[in-house]
Amino acid sequence: MNGIKLALHQGRIEAIFLDSMKALGVEVERSTIPTSIELSNDENESKDPTSHPIRVALQRLDVSEDQPQEEIVHAKFVLGADGELLRCRYS
Repeated sequence: MNGIKLALHQGRIEAIFLDSMKALGVEVERSTIPTSIELSNDENESKDPTSHPIRVALQRLDVSEDQPQEEIVHAKFVLGADGELLRCRYS
């Protein structure tokens, strides 16, 4: 097979994603880690396409002690992209 092979370094792929997200107004917060991920047990909420049935507790690592360090967000989807040991794989 004489096809053209192309390989992109992970850092280049990440830069493409970050640039695309930034253009859409999305910012990646690297100093924020998930401490828990919970899926709603409410079947109606899980079936509702407008709901956000996933509760994620986030810990902010870049704030001073006098500021809130935990943030709770509700999401439709959770994407884990930090390798084999990613937290959402085991939640």
